[in-house]
Amino acid sequence: MNFKKYYKYGLISSSIPLSYLIYKWYNKPKQEKEYTVQELKKYNNFRDGIYVSYKDSVYDITNFVKQHPGGEDKIMMSAGKAIEPFWRLYPQHFPHFESVLKPLRIGFLSDYKQESEKNSVDHFLYEPIRVGNFKYHNITPFNAELKLDLNFNFLTDNEDAYVRNHHPVPKIDDNYLNYKLKINKIEYTLKDLIEKYKCHDVNATLQCGGNRRNELNQIQKTSGTPWGIGAISTSTWTGIKLCNILDQIPINEEKYVNITSIDNLQVSIPISKALNPYGDVLLAYKMNQELLPPDHGYPIRLIVPGYVGIRNVKWVKSIELSDQEVTGNWQRGVSYKQLPPYIKNLKDVNLEEYQTTYEMPVQSCIVYPKSDEIIVIDSDGILTIKGYAWSGGGRNIIRVDISIDDGLTWNQAILTDGKNQEFNRAWAWTLWEYKVNVKEQKKLKIICKATDNSYNSQPEKKEHIWNLRGINNNSWHRVEVKI
Repeated sequence: MNFKKYYKYGLISSSIPLSYLIYKWYNKPKQEKEYTVQELKKYNNFRDGIYVSYKDSVYDITNFVKQHPGGEDKIMMSAGKAIEPFWRLYPQHFPHFESVLKPLRIGFLSDYKQESEKNSVDHFLYEPIRVGNFKYHNITPFNAELKLDLNFNFLTDNEDAYVRNHHPVPKIDDNYLNYKLKINKIEYTLKDLIEKYKCHDVNATLQCGGNRRNELNQIQKTSGTPWGIGAISTSTWTGIKLCNILDQIPINEEKYVNITSIDNLQVSIPISKALNPYGDVLLAYKMNQELLPPDHGYPIRLIVPGYVGIRNVKWVKSIELSDQEVTGNWQRGVSYKQLPPYIKNLKDVNLEEYQTTYEMPVQSCIVYPKSDEIIVIDSDGILTIKGYAWSGGGRNIIRVDISIDDGLTWNQAILTDGKNQEFNRAWAWTLWEYKVNVKEQKKLKIICKATDNSYNSQPEKKEHIWNLRGINNNSWHRVEVKI
């Protein structure tokens, strides 16, 4: 634009600085395209583009789809449509609007009707009442971790056990004995299974793959719920060993057991784990001698001892033997694949090259004291430090090392509840404690690290195991307290 010419002929006032006009010209708003709801529908594929709408705005999410932490299949449900119905089902996504979706705006809907929002379905209308002593992360879907303190126990009370829900809790009115599920296309009631097969009790710790994710976020933001050390709990599970049921089914070339829940979560476990009578995989219907609470899978869930929490499928609908693992994000996608720290995005990553998480690495955490907590010292000036340790695959905890001076010196903690579990069937955590005289202390920099019976030990630095999804953080756990 020839601004000087316009000045010359008096079309622009000489009182307006030329630099200001140039700035306004180059920073004028880009013209946004107008779409109708019908036109939006065709943008549902990678060829034409993948667009979604939120309220009256249109967004191009084509380049974001493959990086979606919840998997490509989930976000594609909203392709070419309004995203509001899916955010009502997955409300934990809304906080990411400003950082992820807003910059992708490309236009607006000319025929947007706000009334459609008023007729939406509340998917979380029938959520159970929760009374546990939780640290809350999400209310819908419900995600809350166990509040661990000085008096925590080997077995976690049902109402306090950590909860990781991906969707609304299914509303199941049937008596649990009449509940039906399919195993290799044969339908059973729970009553059929209980009457036909012996029931077993198994003490097992379940730990979310994202436990301690908040510590990895201190290095660089990861994707997922910022769990502390409480996305873990231990229960006595009662149910039928899956191997006893599978013994009645001819096994050919199948390598996997594929499990689907009522809310359509799909995962796989190796058939070798399911068939192993010492692997203790259960179809469980009781938790600590009570029927499963709704948040924990009523009426029936899979318990896969020693495996990451996601494999312990709640609200089981069907079980199938297959020579292929399921294709969903929880199995083949990024959600449970621990990529190396130097991979910062998924653009050039072939996820098929990476193993999904089954057994979890050795872990330990300091439960008491916590940083900035008022500590309890006995009359002799003794502080009792407490914590838990656990390793995947049933591996026993054989040692927990403690330092109170930031790693300069070390001693061994005393192993307590859980230390005498059967060799290689240590499905539950081992509790530990360490007593220290703090009369001469002003500050403690406490570190714990565990070693299992395969002599796996925790890595020192979380920087070495940082990953995009923030899973499997088993670095040395640290707490700093003032006396």
